[in-house]
Parts: sequence; C-alpha cells; structure tokens
Amino acid sequence: GIALTLHARGRFEQDGPSLLARAFEGRPFVHRLDAPPALNHVVGTNLALMFAQVSDDGRELMICCAIDNLIKGASGQAVQAMNLSLGLPEDAGLRIAGPFPC
Repeated sequence: GIALTLHARGRFEQDGPSLLARAFEGRPFVHRLDAPPALNHVVGTNLALMFAQVSDDGRELMICCAIDNLIKGASGQAVQAMNLSLGLPEDAGLRIAGPFPC
C-alpha cells in the first residue's frame, strides 16, 4: 500500500473533516476517518481512507491518506472508468472483500 501525509500552509476557515466531506462528497471509495489511516485497513480494497486536521490557529492543514496501490491503483481505476463509461454503477465489481484477512 501507499501512505501519504500532506502539509499545506494557508488560511483554513473550515475544519479538516468538513474540507474532506465537501471535496469528496458522493465519492463511494473515499472514506473520511477520525484518526490517521493504517495501511492494513486498505489491503485488497479500492478504498482511499483519509484523515484531515487543521491546526488550532487555522494556518496549517494536514491530510493523511492510505490506499492499496494494486487495487486502487491502475487496475481499480480501469474498472471504475469502464463502469462510468458504460453507464454501470461506479462501484460495480469493486466492492469485494480483501483477498485475505488482515
């Protein structure tokens, strides 16, 4: 899997969870968490688990994300794009259990 931590400086008037909720509203594979994600929670899935937090003074945003780069990567992206282009539900064939218990 891949874990990412992003730090951005600026002026953030909303809290981190609100920013993520607005940015990814209606996206079935992006899940907002209340704590930073762990890689073992995404193994074998098409999920992007995300956590965001704004500093107390509103001047820094931290976003953490975890994905399984084999499923959420090129193969999952191809299936998701095919579903959309064929008018199928976006999550068709992608809401499966992981290949082994984690």
